[in-house]
Amino acid sequence: MTTRAMTVVDRPLDPYSAAMESAVAVLADQTGGYRDARTSGRGEISIWRPPLASADASIIRDAPTIRARARDLVRNNPLAKNAVRMNRDAVSGSGLKLALKIDWRSLGISDIEAAAEWTDHVTRQWEAFAEGTDFSSDARRLRTFSQMFMLADTTDFVDGECLAIVEMKPGPLGYATCLNIIDVDRLSNPWGRYDDNLMRAGIERDIYGEPLAYHIREGHPHDLASSYLPALTWKRVERQTPWGRPIVLHTFEHHRPEMTRGVSEFAAAIVPMKMLGKYADTELHSAIAQAAVAAVIKTELDWSSAMQVIGASAKSMGTGNPVSDIVSAHTLSAAEYAKKREITFQGAEIPHLLPNESIEVIKPTHPNGNFDKFENAFIRQLAAGLGVEAHELGKNYREVNYSAARAALLAVWRTYLTRRTRLVNQIAMPFFGAWLEEAVFLGTVPLPKGVPSFHAAKPYLVQGTFVAWGKPMIDPMKERQAQQLGVQMGVETLEAIAADAGQNWRDLLDQAAYERASYRKLGVPHPSDMLMPPPLPADKADSGDSGGGAAPDA
Repeated sequence: MTTRAMTVVDRPLDPYSAAMESAVAVLADQTGGYRDARTSGRGEISIWRPPLASADASIIRDAPTIRARARDLVRNNPLAKNAVRMNRDAVSGSGLKLALKIDWRSLGISDIEAAAEWTDHVTRQWEAFAEGTDFSSDARRLRTFSQMFMLADTTDFVDGECLAIVEMKPGPLGYATCLNIIDVDRLSNPWGRYDDNLMRAGIERDIYGEPLAYHIREGHPHDLASSYLPALTWKRVERQTPWGRPIVLHTFEHHRPEMTRGVSEFAAAIVPMKMLGKYADTELHSAIAQAAVAAVIKTELDWSSAMQVIGASAKSMGTGNPVSDIVSAHTLSAAEYAKKREITFQGAEIPHLLPNESIEVIKPTHPNGNFDKFENAFIRQLAAGLGVEAHELGKNYREVNYSAARAALLAVWRTYLTRRTRLVNQIAMPFFGAWLEEAVFLGTVPLPKGVPSFHAAKPYLVQGTFVAWGKPMIDPMKERQAQQLGVQMGVETLEAIAADAGQNWRDLLDQAAYERASYRKLGVPHPSDMLMPPPLPADKADSGDSGGGAAPDA
C-alpha cells in the first residue's frame, strides 16, 4: 500500500495567517447580507474602512484642532459668521424670561392662585438680580444673565461645549451667587497626564462615568508664550457641594454614549466651507485682474523688423538683455508716437496706433456664469450640516415662496428649540436654583406657606423654563388667526402664546387692563371693540404659494 504525500491543498491553514484572513474575508463578502459592508472587490466603498473607536477616542484628540479651525472660520468666513448669528438670534434672542412652573400640588400649596403669587414674587426678584444694570449675576460684572446665556450658546455652537462655574462673590444687591463662563481650552489633565478611566480630558470621574471634579488651568494654555505663570497651574473644582448645590456647569450635545467632551457643530462643515471661501476669493481675484486690463495693443511686427525700426534705441537701453531692451524701446517709441497725435471726435479721443498695431478689447469671463448655482448647492450642504436655513444662511430669498419658507422655518426651529432646552436645563435652571437657595437663606424670597425646607422642596420649586424669542411669523395674519382658533378650541393658552413670544402673560394682562381703562377714561373706543377686517379670499390668501417670489418679512 502506497501513501500519497501531503500537498499544499491537504495541509491545514494556520488560523492566524494572512491567507486564512483573506479566505475568511472573501467568504464573508460572498455570504454577507449587506452590500454596504463589503470590503473587497471593486465596489465604491470597498476600501472605506473607518476604525471602530470609542466616543472619546474619536473626539478628544481631534476636538482642539476642530475648535481652532471653527473659530478661525467664524472670524474670517462670512457664511460661518452668519451661521453663528442665526443660531444666537434664534436660541437666545434679545433676552430671556423666567417662566417658573412650580409643582404646587406636591408642595401642598392650597391653590394655583397662591402658587402664582409666589411665582410672580420670585420672578420679579430674579429679574432685578439677573437683568439689572449692575450685572450682579456675572462674576466679571460685564453682562446680564441673558447676555451670558447668549455667550454660552455661541460657545456651545462653535466650540461644541460650554463650561461655567457658579462663584460666590459679594455683589451690589447683597447676593454672592454669580456665574463665571470659562474657556473650554482651560479644561485639561494636569501636567499632560494621560487619560484613564478615572481622569479624562480634565474631568475626574467615578467608575460609572459620573463627573466628580473638573481640573481647570488658572490661565489659557497659549498664554505661556507671554510668560503667564498661572497657565502652569491647575485648580481642582468639585462638581457640586455635598448638599447638592451646583458649582461646575458643563453642557454639550451627546452624540454617542460614554462621551466626556463635546465637538463643534462645524465638524462636518469645516472643509467644504473653507474650500468654498477659497473658491469665492479666487473668482473675485480673477474678476479684479480682468477688470484691471480693459484692452491690449497687438502688433504684427516681427523681431527682425523691430530691430531695424528700433535697433538703435534698444542698444541705448544698455541693460544687457536684448529682448527686454527691444520691448522697452518699442514701448517708449509707441508712447512718444501716441503722445504727439491727439485726435478727437466730438470730445472723444481716437487712438492713433503705430503701423501693424491693433486694439483688442478683453471680454470678461469672470465671474463664472454658473457661480451662483455652484455656490447655492454648497450652501445647502453647509446649512444641513450646521442646522440652519439655507436661504437665510446665504441671504438668498429669490427662489423662496411662502410655503417653502414656512416649511424650512418649521423644520429648523425644532433644532433651535432642542438646543435652547438643553442649555436651559444644564446652564440656566441650575444657576437659578443656586440663586434661589441663597435668596431663601437671605430672606428676600420666603418659602411658600407650609414648605419647611428648601432642600427638601427644591425638586418641586426649581421647575419651569426660560423663554426667548418665539418662532418668526412669515404671515402674521394667518398665524394670529391660528392662535386665536387654538385658544377657542382649548388646545392653546395665553401663557403658551406669550411665552412663545418671550413675554409674561401676566404682564400682558396687566398692560391690557391698563390700556383699556385709559381708552375708557378718554372716551376712545378700544380697538378690540371695533369690527375686524374681513378675511382675505382663499385665492388671494394663498397667492404667496404660487410662483417663486420672495417670502414676506419674518
